[in-house]
This record gives sequence, structure tokens and C-alpha cells, in this order.
Amino acid sequence: MGRLLRRNVVGVVLALAVIASSGGSALADSHDFVLVNDTGADIVEVYVKPSGDPEWGGNLFTGHLAHTQAATITFDRFTPSVCLYDIKIATDEGGEGSLSQVDLCQPTTVTFEAG
Repeated sequence: MGRLLRRNVVGVVLALAVIASSGGSALADSHDFVLVNDTGADIVEVYVKPSGDPEWGGNLFTGHLAHTQAATITFDRFTPSVCLYDIKIATDEGGEGSLSQVDLCQPTTVTFEAG
């Protein structure tokens, strides 16, 4: 299962650009983040878990996040003393990608890009 999550499928190659926000944030919790879609496809599912946790839990996103759009991802499956989280997305074209050990203890923007 771990290898499947690290692999990109259906020709959608995803890379990560994580940019820490420099100003104040309107995010509800320090673990919440802004997800930017630059994949070329709609993102339809988002999963977040503490790094090292074997279970992804449920989908955190309802709807379609269109290419070039952004959305705030809020979740309650966080541990206050843990900063590193894994993020997984799925697109409407069947592609998926995941990122490991993203620091979500500070206001963060996470961008999935076509590569």
C-alpha cells in the first residue's frame, strides 16, 4: 500500500512546492493549510494523516478543486504536538499523488503541480 501511495498514476505527475505564509492567517487551526491545484486536472479527494500513521481516514474534500484554484483544508485529525503530516490527493482523471512529512505547524500553502 505504501508504494502505491508514493506512485503517480495515469500520466499525472505531481510535485510539491510548499511555501510558508509570511503574514497572518485566517486558518482555523495551525494544522489547517491552503491547497493550490496546479495539476491540470480537478482534485476531488484530499486525505491528511500524521506521518507514520498507517491509516488515512476519510476524504476531507467535497467537490472539485479546479486547476489553478485554491481551497483551505481544515481537519480535526491532528495531534497538537505533531508537526509532520502526509497529504494525499486524487484527481478526476484517476491520478493520485502524496507528500510525506509536510510541516503543518505553521500557516502553510501546499501546491500540487503537474511535472
